Amino acid sequence: MLTEIKVMGLAFKALREELGMSRAALAKNAGVGVSCLRHFEQGTRDTKLKTFFALMDGLKIPRKTTIAVMDTALKNPEKWLARYKQGISQSNLQNFSK
Repeated sequence: MLTEIKVMGLAFKALREELGMSRAALAKNAGVGVSCLRHFEQGTRDTKLKTFFALMDGLKIPRKTTIAVMDTALKNPEKWLARYKQGISQSNLQNFSK
């Protein structure tokens, strides 16, 4: 079963991977531990809002892009997950949030 936390983590992971950023690089950019990021992406642990903002900023893309992708994923998790499994491209990132 896909919980909201798992969907958000998967959406965040998709963005990170699409940007070609390793987990270690993002954790460093955000000033958080790699294990904290891993738990968030896997949906096994909730994160503090302060940490979430740091992670979004660590992606080096507008927060609204991250939020739009997560919002889309949460509205229809099964459809979003199917698209995620097919893969997305950098040029398609904005379309992925629709």
